[in-house]
Amino acid sequence: SPIATHICATYNNEFNYERFKARSLSILKKAEDKFGWMYETLCNGKKVNVNYYIWSETFICPSCGEKINLWKESVENNGNKINPDFYCPNCDKLCSKDKLSKNYHPIFDKILNDSILQSKFEPVVVNYKNDKIRGEREVERYDLELLNYAKIHKNLVTSRCFLTIKNTFSY
Repeated sequence: SPIATHICATYNNEFNYERFKARSLSILKKAEDKFGWMYETLCNGKKVNVNYYIWSETFICPSCGEKINLWKESVENNGNKINPDFYCPNCDKLCSKDKLSKNYHPIFDKILNDSILQSKFEPVVVNYKNDKIRGEREVERYDLELLNYAKIHKNLVTSRCFLTIKNTFSY
């Protein structure tokens, strides 16, 4: 049977761990060299690695029609408490999430080949690692510019990434 042949081949073929490890590290190094800039931020003027961003959904205030960033207005105590009611930063009216309108923007979906509406999100917090110390801070101008640059060039970055992976594994 094909599965028995596969199992037998797997058990009997030699596996060169050192060669596999060297090749894997080489691929990771190439990826880091080409795309590592997308996962960096500044901490006290020094570039550090980004672990993740916290993104917040944005809504529209029913009173004034202005954008509200849900995280900035309703989250307290470093993300440990979410207030069900909060004040709009623009008109100072009391709001609750269930009474807000979603903030949609149109995007073109290549799979559907049509425009769709998607909720708008904004980065609000960056979690980073500086040597052995992890930290969090609010997103700064540098982070926003970097994310915007990556978004603008996503097709270029994506196509380069796939070409790199394809060329790496071609024999």
